[in-house]
Amino acid sequence: MKFARLQWQIFAAYSSILLLLLAGLQIYLYPILRHSLVDQKIQTLREETGLLAWVIEERFPGSIPEEVASRIVGEYGRRLRLRVTLVDPEGKVIGDSEVDPAALSRMENHRNRPEIVESLKSGFGTSLRFSDTLKTSMIYAAKPLTRSGVFYGWLRLADPLTDIDNTLANIRKILFSASVAALFLALAISLGVSRWLSRPIQRLIEAVDRIAQGDLEARVSTRHRDETSRLALAFNHMAERLQDQINRTRSEGEQLAAILRGLAEGVMVLNQEGKITLINNALRGILEIPGPVEGKFFREVLRLPELSEGVEQVLKGKEWVSLSFAYGQRFFEANIVGISATSAAGGVVAVFHDTTKLEHLERVRRDFVANVSHELRTPLTAIKGYAETLLEGALSDPETARTFLEIIEKHANRLSALVADLLVLSTVESESAKVGPVPVNLRETAETGIKAVEARAREKSLRIDNLIPAGLPLVSADPKLLDEVFINLLDNGAKYTPERGQIFLSASLAGEMVQCQVSDSGIGIPLEDLTRIFERFYRVDKARSRQMGGTGLGLSIVKHIIETLGGKVWAESEYGKGSSFFFTLPVSRKQSET
Repeated sequence: MKFARLQWQIFAAYSSILLLLLAGLQIYLYPILRHSLVDQKIQTLREETGLLAWVIEERFPGSIPEEVASRIVGEYGRRLRLRVTLVDPEGKVIGDSEVDPAALSRMENHRNRPEIVESLKSGFGTSLRFSDTLKTSMIYAAKPLTRSGVFYGWLRLADPLTDIDNTLANIRKILFSASVAALFLALAISLGVSRWLSRPIQRLIEAVDRIAQGDLEARVSTRHRDETSRLALAFNHMAERLQDQINRTRSEGEQLAAILRGLAEGVMVLNQEGKITLINNALRGILEIPGPVEGKFFREVLRLPELSEGVEQVLKGKEWVSLSFAYGQRFFEANIVGISATSAAGGVVAVFHDTTKLEHLERVRRDFVANVSHELRTPLTAIKGYAETLLEGALSDPETARTFLEIIEKHANRLSALVADLLVLSTVESESAKVGPVPVNLRETAETGIKAVEARAREKSLRIDNLIPAGLPLVSADPKLLDEVFINLLDNGAKYTPERGQIFLSASLAGEMVQCQVSDSGIGIPLEDLTRIFERFYRVDKARSRQMGGTGLGLSIVKHIIETLGGKVWAESEYGKGSSFFFTLPVSRKQSET
């Protein structure tokens, strides 16, 4: 048995009994006493009503004139110290000792009052209710007024319950004072007795509290040869064994905590009921689990049917389960192992590996291989087909042979452009690629890009305007990569801008960044394609893009270059009216130093 402070237990026993007795008095005696006082008051009121009714019947044998009714009730009300009311046979109040005679006409008809109704049935009526006129609870007694068998009204007496309430309030005060005195007496007696009885137990409790707070050196001294001494010796022996066990457990727990902290994988331990008993910080981070979750069912924390099924299989006896699942936008692999299927401390351990990066790389690899294969197949098939035709005899026809060779050259150039773009993209995406940003003049670099597409622009009579301010701050970039950006954006604009169209370049300072814009008056980009144009091999119009010699990699190269240089790239377009491509680059710090 676990002892609390014994003296408080004894005090609680005394005070509880006393409080129960006092509560019994309040619950049982108070209503009985109140009922008895009310009955006495009703009996007294009945007698007074009967006596006063006899007096009035003798004094006014036939009827009571209204002009004297108020005077009569006032006279009798003062003598009896009661509320006296006279009511005519129709229920109209003709006199009331507590109401001004001028206000009697505004009083409600009293024929339906409970005491009046009862008096018609039994010759005498009483009721206990709240008076709307006097705003207090009252006892009413009513008796019909008759003379020689002729009924000519009612006499009603009313007495407020104030005296009864005051008497009961005094009784309550007496009971409360007695209760307080008894409680203090019980406290004094219980404290004196309990201190003598509980000292050995109190010392034991203090030692237990010290151990509970971590003081494993706490022991209990023994001086007597009684049961408490034997209990103290047993406690000291238990404390020694507990100290050894806790030290070993603490050492093992620290080792386990260090291992869990060092693990990059997420770890979750569940008991046999499927509740979480341990979860490391790595799992909280990768699965974004907020707050404490220990003690909760893992289904409440992770709503994953695959994981639930795997845990159930292990809890039912399967030794090991491995599964893969998606959680939000990330992918995971979980290995679930049973701790012990037979012991009370059984459960499962689940180790989670974040495979999102591997899944992403695998998807990128598959998409890349599929796209490259698709892009290479068309020109290679054309080159192979026309070459075979030439070998089979078309060389004898010079005009046909020249046409076929021009087609072969066109597709070979397309292959060359595709391979070149792939090499550029591979170089930009390579983690080992060294980008050495230096201060670069954006306007001069744009001029280099304009010269690269000058021939295509002349063929279509396109106008290219370089509106980049000459005094714009230098940007931090790799000159060769920035050349590639301008060439790709300008070449893209030249391809999709009709003859006699316009392309212009502009730039402005935006805080610590320079924002550059390349706009054209071309065919524009549909809204549903605008978010995907920077993906590799994505084309809005695939057939038209191939006819113009596009590889589908230009905008992807631009995106990777700008992001490698620490900027952002995006596009805006209105279909049929042109497109604008924007990118930002950081302002060169070396420029400000000079």
